[in-house]
Amino acid sequence: MPSGLLARYFGGMFSFRPSRFGGGEDPWFRVGTFDIGSSGIAAIVVFFGILLWTAEGPGHAISSALNYSAPGVRSGELWRLFTWPIPNAISIWAILSGVIIYLLGGQLEAATGKIKMARFLVVLVFIPSVLAFFLDLAGIAGTPLSFFGGSYISSAIFYAYIAYLPTAKFWFGIPGWVFAAVFFGLEVLGAIANRNLGALLFVIGRVSLWLLAAKAFGLADDAHWIPDPRSPKARTGSGESTGMPRPRGRSKRSKADLSVVAPPVDNFDEMGIDAILDQVSANGVDSLSSAQKKKLKEYSKQRKKRG
Repeated sequence: MPSGLLARYFGGMFSFRPSRFGGGEDPWFRVGTFDIGSSGIAAIVVFFGILLWTAEGPGHAISSALNYSAPGVRSGELWRLFTWPIPNAISIWAILSGVIIYLLGGQLEAATGKIKMARFLVVLVFIPSVLAFFLDLAGIAGTPLSFFGGSYISSAIFYAYIAYLPTAKFWFGIPGWVFAAVFFGLEVLGAIANRNLGALLFVIGRVSLWLLAAKAFGLADDAHWIPDPRSPKARTGSGESTGMPRPRGRSKRSKADLSVVAPPVDNFDEMGIDAILDQVSANGVDSLSSAQKKKLKEYSKQRKKRG
């Protein structure tokens, strides 16, 4: 399915139009009509893991060698801390995980850039495996990261996306934060029902650390309920504490950068203006975040200058 058709199909499920899912302005490469950025590569890794699992047959020797294993890490197999998302047992959920990573991850990448998004993905991968390892060292059995790596990464992307755009609406106009709260609540209740302290700590710990990582990477500046792990200087640089964006000379981008460094009008759809206009049409200007309002104001100025 070409990327345009994919965007229009999934666009019907949301209150915004996902016209540039999966890439951003500067992808690493293109495959046909698909822009492949860092989130696109992450999705490809998930799909590769599904094919690998299928091709191996019983035993899954390669997948097992890549999968997370606390004893393996203790014995020096440190690659398992990063390669555990690759093995994916074939299921509809594994496929949907790859799609979510590509779609929602692309929106985050449009705000951060491909390099920063790549670093963010590495942190998202690192958090669950390190947390599980330390729980194991403490003698607390956590949730094993066994052959369902894509689902964990797609969950991390989803939580980060909700923190980035709290006003986003999903199926039937339901706010995304409601879905996030339900998913988190179900995991917590499941751990409590099983009387599994390790699973409970693992759920709370990884989701909390994922949200802190989103804040640290400038993807949750409007989510004031998330503690900011950045230094005061870094917060000022992101435009949060002073309300001023970063200098234009910096190459790394954030939501604040997108609101000031205006793109050519021909590319406004890539920058998310189309999504903002759809959101205004559906829910009014008051539904916009401060960063979205700045971006819309700058776009209006550019339109006036260009006549």
